[in-house]
Amino acid sequence: MTNTELIINMLGEVAKTEISKPDNPKGFKESKKVAYDGGSIVGNARR
Repeated sequence: MTNTELIINMLGEVAKTEISKPDNPKGFKESKKVAYDGGSIVGNARR
């Protein structure tokens, strides 16, 4: 894995963690939405 890939992965993990703190997802559907939102942030950053 390159340094850039590692940084993007770390950004995704931090984004998902910060999104989930106030929402406190319970269950698969809510967690899926948090993961999707975090993935959107990372996708935009990557582009």
